[in-house]
Amino acid sequence: MKITNKRLAALSAKTPLNRISSLNSIRTKSNAAPMKSKLETRAASKPQTANERSSNSHFTRSHATTNSTNGQQTPSTSKSQYTQKHDSASIPENDQDDNKNETSQNSALSKNNIAHDESPLHETEILSPDSKSMEFIHNLFIKLATGYAELQNYSSQDAIKTFSSLQCPKFTNPWIQTQISKAYMDLGQNIQAEEILSQSIRKYPLFLDSMDIYSSILWQLGKNDELYELANNLADRHKKLPQTWCAMGNYFNSQQDHTRALKCFKRATLLDNRYALAYNLAGHEYIDIKETQLALQCFQTAVNINPRFYQAWFNIARIYLFSGKNELALAHLAKAISINPKHPILLQYVAECRARLQHFEEALHALQLATPMDPSNVMIRYKKARLLAKLGNLQAAKHELDIIAHNCTEGSDVYFTLAKICTIHGDHSQANLYFQEAIRQNPEIAPKVNRIQECINKDEPINWEDDDDDI
Repeated sequence: MKITNKRLAALSAKTPLNRISSLNSIRTKSNAAPMKSKLETRAASKPQTANERSSNSHFTRSHATTNSTNGQQTPSTSKSQYTQKHDSASIPENDQDDNKNETSQNSALSKNNIAHDESPLHETEILSPDSKSMEFIHNLFIKLATGYAELQNYSSQDAIKTFSSLQCPKFTNPWIQTQISKAYMDLGQNIQAEEILSQSIRKYPLFLDSMDIYSSILWQLGKNDELYELANNLADRHKKLPQTWCAMGNYFNSQQDHTRALKCFKRATLLDNRYALAYNLAGHEYIDIKETQLALQCFQTAVNINPRFYQAWFNIARIYLFSGKNELALAHLAKAISINPKHPILLQYVAECRARLQHFEEALHALQLATPMDPSNVMIRYKKARLLAKLGNLQAAKHELDIIAHNCTEGSDVYFTLAKICTIHGDHSQANLYFQEAIRQNPEIAPKVNRIQECINKDEPINWEDDDDDI
């Protein structure tokens, strides 16, 4: 019977896949054909059935279990190994040559790798813990952590030394310079802080983390032109940063435009509702417009966000102090001092609260602690001199006032107090010189001078209690 091509195609179509695979295995065993047929290739490329997949997976699992149970591998002539063995025999000569070439290339690569491994310098040597580079990085991170901890604990002098040791003329870092300027700010030395930050901003204009600090320093130093330029540049380039709106608010405050300044600080809190500095600055604006309750809310929000924000605790104390709630003011000042015990202004306000409560000895003790922290602070020395005079230690009071008069070209209150002390000591000629200097600097104190001169003419003692309790 003659079988046509159509008949052959029909028969092959009706033949199942397992039948085809068995035929192929027979061909492989007998080595009837050196090359695989198209039909065999198609069968091999067909996806496995579910039964075949399950049987293969069962074989793999049982083989692995047997090996793990016995603790050693047993030789097995699996179907895959048998097929690979005979498939290699059926590879054409050209393919075998290609395989030989690949084998030779792989051996050459392995030789190169061995030669590379035997080189005297390895990658692992460069990154070894004993190398100088790792030691340098280790010391660097120790110094960074130490300086940051000192800054957080308000050991400002130590923080300045630690961070400064990481810099040299050829290497500066904007983050480190910002930390140094923060330390100077905490010491009340805003001039040094401004010098460092201005140099850093000129060199690293895209480092924006310090812009709010820089704007606050410029505001405190009264550098309104520089503050205007800074706010303008930030508004043109970085309008969505809260630091930008803080800088703009500081500028408007310097122009006594409290309404627009308050809007800027509120905008900063909308951009970042965890921005404690913006709430603190908004509280200052509310104080300026006599909204003390709203100011108190802003300061309390700031300390809720950052409980170590001693400036906000200090501002709450000021509100209570101006409201006559001296005990509450002292409690909040104590909280601020527990965070930063080395800030002279905090101790100055503690002395003022104590003086209002008629605790003059405690007030004097606070000022004696504050004086060495900032020897050039005229106000602290002046308040200290007045307290010494109240307590009858006129000689010590005159010594403090002489220091102020020597270092300060302006200060009518200083010369007025010196004149009163000289009058008490009976040195009327020196007292008149001080009175004249005080009137020259401030003509409004002329009535006080006339009252003192009346006491001198009537030979009446000067009573220090006629002044306010404020120091």
